[in-house]
Amino acid sequence: MSWRWARGAGDVGEGMLRFSYTARMKTDYDPRNVNVLAFAKAGDSLHADERLLRFERLLHETQGLGAEALLHYQATGLLRADAAGIDAAWVHLQAEVLAPLTCQRCLGPVDVAMSF
Repeated sequence: MSWRWARGAGDVGEGMLRFSYTARMKTDYDPRNVNVLAFAKAGDSLHADERLLRFERLLHETQGLGAEALLHYQATGLLRADAAGIDAAWVHLQAEVLAPLTCQRCLGPVDVAMSF
């Protein structure tokens, strides 16, 4: 929330505290349950570091060896006009992880940097 001081008709400075309804509000999002439309309309972003253990499909690729690997991700919401000119909600996602995968040559574990 944004607050500013107002003296009187249109003056900003010392005086009465005034709330701004047009100022951008801070919103906390649960990355497991995001309202994509609201996220995109606000143009918000979120980023976090989480253990690979929370990402079942990626953990499966490591054959259970990467449970403690740290995955860093960032998501940014935006609105884009489609072919008809109607706004559509989009989420731009970036992620990075150093995951232990199985080497196809020696069949031993090898750390592979992945980003998408």
